[in-house]
Amino acid sequence: MAIAKRTGGGGGSVGTDAVKECVIGKQFSTLLSFVADTTYADGEVRTPGSITIFKAQDGGLRLCLNDKNTEESAFISGNSLTELFEDAEQGLLFQALDWRTQKKWKGKK
Repeated sequence: MAIAKRTGGGGGSVGTDAVKECVIGKQFSTLLSFVADTTYADGEVRTPGSITIFKAQDGGLRLCLNDKNTEESAFISGNSLTELFEDAEQGLLFQALDWRTQKKWKGKK
C-alpha cells in the first residue's frame, strides 16, 4: 500500500492525557514519558524529548531518541516498530542506552 500524498493544511493536536490512555501509551509508558513529560520525577522542569523513526539503507528500521535537555541522541536498530519500541522502553527504563552528544547543525552557507 502506498502512502497518500499530503496536501498540507495541518491538523489538530491530541493532549498528553489522551495519548497516555491509548494502548501504546500504556504498553510503552517510559517511552511516552520521554516524549510527553514536562517535569522530572523531582519536579524540575524539562523539555520533552523526541523520537524519529526511519528506514535504514540496509532495509532495517532505526529509532532515534533525542534528549533535548542534554543535547544527546541514542539510536536503536530493529526489524519492526514493536521491536524498536520495546528496545527503547527497556533502554530508557534501565538507563541502558548509548547516548551520544548531538552535532550542532550548521546549515548551508
